[in-house]
Amino acid sequence: MIRYRIGYLFILLPIGICNLFFGGYIFLLVLILLLSFPLFSFLAMRIQISSIKLAFLYQNHQFMIRSGNFKLFPLINLQIPIILENSFTGEKQKHNYWLFSGSKEKVILEDDQTAIGNYILRIEGYEGYDMLGLFKKRFSCQQQQTFMIKPDLLPTNLIVQIENAGEKENGWINSNHSGYMEDKHEVREYIPGDKLNRIHHKLSYKLSKTMVREFVSVEREEIDVFVDLSGTIEECIYAFSCFKDLALFFLKQEQSIRCFWQSQMEMPSFEITQEEDIARCIEEMLMNPKPQEFYLPHIDGIAWVVNGEGVTSLKGGNVYETAK
Repeated sequence: MIRYRIGYLFILLPIGICNLFFGGYIFLLVLILLLSFPLFSFLAMRIQISSIKLAFLYQNHQFMIRSGNFKLFPLINLQIPIILENSFTGEKQKHNYWLFSGSKEKVILEDDQTAIGNYILRIEGYEGYDMLGLFKKRFSCQQQQTFMIKPDLLPTNLIVQIENAGEKENGWINSNHSGYMEDKHEVREYIPGDKLNRIHHKLSYKLSKTMVREFVSVEREEIDVFVDLSGTIEECIYAFSCFKDLALFFLKQEQSIRCFWQSQMEMPSFEITQEEDIARCIEEMLMNPKPQEFYLPHIDGIAWVVNGEGVTSLKGGNVYETAK
């Protein structure tokens, strides 16, 4: 901005000297115009900057910042410091971007095809400059927007290997039996000898009858799956693809999945009982910071481990079968 002011003075000074020594209406008119330009530019900046509206966009693998009113009154330039964070990889970047007069949007970052994670774009303030670069005004702005960039998951060839791993043990070696009580949503008259562990509660009515509402025990098999996200982004994408195929396969077998993954020093979990839960589970993983190293907890029974190399079945902590 200083060099613009110096340049303006170098233009104004010769015209002022010529008007002082030679006089005349031409030099006076030019001098008045030169003096009025900064005032007009300053007023235009103040008028437009009060109605600036900024928004973040993500499309075609590009993060962009957009303003909706630059085309209407393009007499201001913005210098916008933008903070870009990825909660999955832990990366944090801060850059200054210029949004010039007449431009509606600016590409902030053009990612490659492997960008995944929960991206947070934040503005903590920006500076507005007039069209001559002589004046500026700083404005405080607390604006934040989140973008969930999920990987493009491709089918893998794991199903055949997984089936072979199960057949070698005459069934699914990695099933953990559990159950829950399901409400039948029926009320009937109490019969002496009813098993009390199946009765939820009794209802007394004016008819001098005791009614019961019955629950039935439903057993199911759960699959424990541990997802290792400590590898590179490419390995994480492949691990997500393997995890999706593994989960879809077990859901078709009418089995539920308990998914565990490591986020720094914690071990979050997510239960998958239907196909829609797979996408939500992957989103939960992307919202947590990925670990530098993967520590598998002690396993007494059976579990599956998914990583960038494929799928491994563990039995008591020992490798049983690996599918890649």
